Amino acid sequence: MNDQHLSSNQSHLGFALVEVLLAQALISSSYLVIFTSQQWLSASVLRQERNLKEMLQISDQHEIMLALLFHDAK
Repeated sequence: MNDQHLSSNQSHLGFALVEVLLAQALISSSYLVIFTSQQWLSASVLRQERNLKEMLQISDQHEIMLALLFHDAK
């Protein structure tokens, strides 16, 4: 009977260890997903800012060209 109680107690401890390891795996994988998502969002925002600056420069050049063209036409 004592062996059965000991075996049951060991299996319970083993199950608790599996639960802890599974929880650690879930937490670390969640952290990895969050970190990767944050990096992707940062890169995306930087890319959008760069594209916006390029479009603004092109727009400014176009406006200057039109202003010079209309000024020369007068």
